[in-house]
Amino acid sequence: MASGLWQAAVASPKVHFPIGCSAGAAPVCRSRNQQFLLPGLRRRCRHARIRAAALHGGDAEADPLTVVICGAGIVGCATAYYLTRLSNSPSHKGRRVRPVLVDRRGVAGAASGIAAGFLPRRHMGNVGVDEHLHEQGYLQLQALASELSLESYAPLPGWCLGGGISPAVRAAATAGSEELPPWLDRLGAGTVATAESVGEAAQVDPRELMDKLFQASQKLGAELVLGRVEGVRAEGESGQRKVTGVCLEGGQVLDCEAAVVALGPWSVLAEDWFEDLRIPMRGTLGTAAVYHQPADSLRPGVVMCSRDEQGRDLEVLVRNNGQVYCLGFQGGHKVVSAESLKKLDAEDVVE
Repeated sequence: MASGLWQAAVASPKVHFPIGCSAGAAPVCRSRNQQFLLPGLRRRCRHARIRAAALHGGDAEADPLTVVICGAGIVGCATAYYLTRLSNSPSHKGRRVRPVLVDRRGVAGAASGIAAGFLPRRHMGNVGVDEHLHEQGYLQLQALASELSLESYAPLPGWCLGGGISPAVRAAATAGSEELPPWLDRLGAGTVATAESVGEAAQVDPRELMDKLFQASQKLGAELVLGRVEGVRAEGESGQRKVTGVCLEGGQVLDCEAAVVALGPWSVLAEDWFEDLRIPMRGTLGTAAVYHQPADSLRPGVVMCSRDEQGRDLEVLVRNNGQVYCLGFQGGHKVVSAESLKKLDAEDVVE
């Protein structure tokens, strides 16, 4: 059995906090079945940026811009990948970026490493911002699969049981394009009468994705430091302070010119590191189990069940390698507050 947490982060002036809710951030992070602690971001946080001015001036080779990324999950690895790729491109005229990822469990060591890795092209609920993020995330995942030669990437048919699909998704999905897998309809044709296709979707092994994102960035200068972040060092007057280093457990300080908080739900810890920063985040704790079957013994696919009257739901994903990934939520009584998140260690939820 395993439990985990959803990746999410927010922003503050002078420091960039990428939004991890779609894969995000690394686009594959969007969709509630990706992780197990769902963030309740109640408002969009402002000022999300790394100051563009910091990327210009100086010698690109002799004077790289050091960016410390707190967290080596999907958001952290994707940030390192794109920073190194873009700053090393021929069209880039500014300084080369040197990302330093910090994580006490290493790459994909917490919530991201046990994610489902399933991404539908269209959002299954209401349209709007989520719909656009799903579309862009799906296309970006396709591009990454080619760029990184992801062996685990593959199209994946999916169904929703009991309704819950938006009209736009229903219209885009081709009726009857995929037959229900035998492992779903064990009692014979027609037993599952309310299954609807979710349309185009894809799967990827999240650990392979993060490993290859980091390996690609490492070839261009990225580094990984094992350690626990305990705060930041900053200079300047109140309201105009600039981060100059990231403080680790044991007294070590990593000098930097910019910092990224990509600690998923543990990003709430940054409230204690920066003046007047509030991160409106809460989550719902769920449980996942992975069963192993012989490869090719089950037809790949994903099935999502609508929530019942008690707020419970179940998702089952069969991967190409025979793994059967089951994810369940038990309703609102498992909500975790920001203050509780600060006291929660990864070991408490990732087993």
